[in-house]
Amino acid sequence: MRTLPAATVACAIHNGPLTALSEAYNAIGKWIDSNGYRICGPGREIYVRVTEQGHGKVSQTDPETVTEIQFPVEKP
Repeated sequence: MRTLPAATVACAIHNGPLTALSEAYNAIGKWIDSNGYRICGPGREIYVRVTEQGHGKVSQTDPETVTEIQFPVEKP
């Protein structure tokens, strides 16, 4: 565990398989552009709900997966 620096973030909640995460990334990218922000640091994924496949592997196709995507943003 570590503490991350405070930031204004654009975030999206993706409900569905990890194989479809690109849809959420596209949506958050469009929102950032259309609202006059720019990304100012590395993004992160928070796995709110995942299904383990065993041996430390996470299911890529479980439709019940919930992932939060965050990007720190700023107005240029």
